[in-house]
Amino acid sequence: MNKNRVERGIYKSVAAILIANNFITLAPLKINAEEIFQENKSLINNMNLSRDSYIDMNGDFEDIFKSTSLDKDLWINNVKPRNWEISSYSSFPTTMMGEITNDSKSGKNAVKINLDKSIGFFKTATSTSPKIESGKEYEISVWAKSENLIKDNCNHENHSPILIKVEQLDISNKTIETTNLANISGTNNWTNYSTTIEARPEAQRLRLVVVFDSGLHGGTSGNIIIDDFKLKEITPKPNNIKLDKDNLKIAPGHTGRLTYNIDPIQANKEPIIWESSDTSVVEIKDGIFKGISPGNAVITAKLKNYEDIKAQCSVEVSESIGVEKIEFEKENRVRRKKKLYSKS
Repeated sequence: MNKNRVERGIYKSVAAILIANNFITLAPLKINAEEIFQENKSLINNMNLSRDSYIDMNGDFEDIFKSTSLDKDLWINNVKPRNWEISSYSSFPTTMMGEITNDSKSGKNAVKINLDKSIGFFKTATSTSPKIESGKEYEISVWAKSENLIKDNCNHENHSPILIKVEQLDISNKTIETTNLANISGTNNWTNYSTTIEARPEAQRLRLVVVFDSGLHGGTSGNIIIDDFKLKEITPKPNNIKLDKDNLKIAPGHTGRLTYNIDPIQANKEPIIWESSDTSVVEIKDGIFKGISPGNAVITAKLKNYEDIKAQCSVEVSESIGVEKIEFEKENRVRRKKKLYSKS
């Protein structure tokens, strides 16, 4: 199959996905699949909910667009990152300006915000802020770089020029808990800030906020550059693994599957290594076993990332197992028939 045919197949498949999910308008009726693919390349690249196990929220600011939203005039050339916005507090003037810069920690883009006695914030848009689940733990991290950040007319040490915080929102988008991630002032090279939170029972979303002048005093001046906002669900460390069988008696050629559970259940995503102590007796792959020849062996299932956590199943492979079972069942049927005849 030549390269052009393969590419056409890919374009058609992607077009079908986009149409099925209402990503495009069905007009005109004749659709060029290759054009759809190119025009929606950014969207297609971000269709996965996670990237490297992190929840995708465009925290690397690689997905940018020409905005027509309310804050468009607060971005140089009206170009801004998708799912993020700038605003000032309602009673204060808009003296901040955002821009997409290539002075990034990684990738092509970062967000630089130029501040002039500014009081406001840069944050995830509430409607597209990442969803979270009650009781689960999350790790949040961000890289930041600052240039001459100062507070104007405020010497209160608890009020920093820049505050980065995480807000848990309920179903009505009301803030129910706030966690501070970083306080930044002065001039600093790229620095990573991180924290962990546990989602409250009523929490639905996380809103990530960079606040300019958290004390609402004279405002913040200077520049803040933000990159690689990341959110990751923390998988609990496993305690143990248990197989559904502790021992097996099978005949050569017999196949079956061993299933397992990891405690706590959230750790069931952990990869498993399967081993047989004697592959000439029994083989095991991805939980599926097969009897090879008479003998005894032990199947071991252990966690790839925690090899000290394991479970075992003893296996006896015997030629006579199937015959014994048949003879036993036949003998029982004869006995039952004899009892019926004696009653009659």
